[in-house]
Amino acid sequence: MKFQVDVQASSKYSVYIERGLIHSVATLTPAHAKVVVLTDRLVPTQWVSSVMDQFDDPLLITVPEGESSKSLRRTELIVDEMLDAGCHRDTVLLALGGGVIGDLGGFVASVFMRGIPYVQIPTTLLAQIDSSVGGKVAVNTGLAKNIIGGFYPPHVVCIDPDVLHTLPKEEFANGMAELIKYGLILDAELFAMIENERILQQLPETIYRAVSLKQQVVEADERDAHYRQILNFGHSIAHAIEKASNHNVSHGQAVAMGMAMMIQGKPFEERVLKVFKRYGLSTTYSENPAALIDYISKDKKASTDGINEIFVHEIGSCEIETISYTTMKTILEGAQ
Repeated sequence: MKFQVDVQASSKYSVYIERGLIHSVATLTPAHAKVVVLTDRLVPTQWVSSVMDQFDDPLLITVPEGESSKSLRRTELIVDEMLDAGCHRDTVLLALGGGVIGDLGGFVASVFMRGIPYVQIPTTLLAQIDSSVGGKVAVNTGLAKNIIGGFYPPHVVCIDPDVLHTLPKEEFANGMAELIKYGLILDAELFAMIENERILQQLPETIYRAVSLKQQVVEADERDAHYRQILNFGHSIAHAIEKASNHNVSHGQAVAMGMAMMIQGKPFEERVLKVFKRYGLSTTYSENPAALIDYISKDKKASTDGINEIFVHEIGSCEIETISYTTMKTILEGAQ
């Protein structure tokens, strides 16, 4: 079964979801003189080889796995390697991997010779349902995550659910955190499907449902002026946890912890915590949560007066509220 989601953003692009699609991404790749395949060491060789074999003399660039690769220094190294290989503005970049590769690949494409086309080929559940769609590209600094970046839509997004068969259990759990997030903030029926474990038997349909939700939010607020911030439910805390742990806590686990802190005392709290546990997600932060406030004050949604936070008052709907850092600290202290 094939699914297609057309994102009507500043640059229109399509998201294709189909089993086996990784073996035919060349048919969706824009015209080019040279192809660069950017990946990391965690992407199975079979998927890298399948993509490489579809092109004539592609340049393969493999970076270390993890958030440390999302840096200006790594960007410079990739750009230099592309220049040494004779890449010009008629080059297309294929971002083959998880969220880190999607962010980094999109950022490199946006700055190389002031912009070249790129294709998202997400290989993790998290990237397939969330980070590959929406056009956000970014790298990190020593102080904050995703703080240097912009909006640069891909030419196309190619999602093959079959590649998830090689995904480690821990990485699948990371994606489940983002899927649970969509159910909590936008889709009570999706949350019920997750709760009943029905989504595991119909992954292509589930991915399509999540991507369609992301599409609606992006089209309503592509530049993240306000409404799109609902997608950051639990993320201010999550990014702080990632940074405080030197990225030893994965993004999905950190998001689960952040969401758990944000639903403290809600009537549905226990119901949600059971779902987190079922899919192997932690709900408690082992260090002092109140110490995260310094990292949160550097978040992209922060300002001098406070920070925009997302609150779920009933499953399937949410609202954005600007709260003070004192209030945020109170929330964190409640998780101790």
